[in-house]
Parts: sequence; structure tokens; C-alpha cells
Amino acid sequence: MTTPRQLVTSDGQVVDAHAFTDWIGEYPKGQLGLELSEALAECISATQLHGKGSTFSLKVTLAPGEGFYGELLVKTQVTSTPAKASAPVATFFPTPTGGLSRRDPNQAQLPGTEQP
Repeated sequence: MTTPRQLVTSDGQVVDAHAFTDWIGEYPKGQLGLELSEALAECISATQLHGKGSTFSLKVTLAPGEGFYGELLVKTQVTSTPAKASAPVATFFPTPTGGLSRRDPNQAQLPGTEQP
């Protein structure tokens, strides 16, 4: 029988349902939880401001320790990609010399609007 904190995985293994959130609170001294909360807040704010999607992710790398006690070395990386404003779009026309101009070269210039 399982307790309320335990779940049974699809392969029948019993796991602690709170193990991951407990670990986030402990690694390193709660700093990971703070980083994740900051990334979430930044993405929420950017998504609301720009009306576009944002993402954030947590990468956890585990490696065996160098001792004989079964320890694991744990490294984390939090990355976020908040939504950004779109670059403004402006219309320009190509010039015969390879430049750009706001003035349409195919349209006649109105008298008195010529620029030097």
C-alpha cells in the first residue's frame, strides 16, 4: 500500500511524489527554487507585455561521485527565453546605387518637396 506522498510509476516502482520539489528546495540552500521562480516571473511578465510565448527550462546533470559511497554529483542550469518585442517594420525602396530610400523612385516628386 502506498502513502499519500507515494506514487506508482508505469513500471511498478514506488516513488516519493514530493522528492523533486523537496530536492529543489534543498539545492543549493534553496537557490535553485529562487532561480526557477525568477525565470517563471520573467517569462510571465514578458508574455503578458508582448503577447508572445516565453519558455524556461531546468537542466539537471548527474554524474557518479569519485568516492565509494554511492554519492552523485549534481549540476543544474536554468535557462529562460522571455518573449521580446518585434522589431519595427518600415518600408524603403532600393536606389539605383544600391542604397535604400523612403521615397519611391517610380513616383513623381511634388513641386516644392524636393530635398537638396
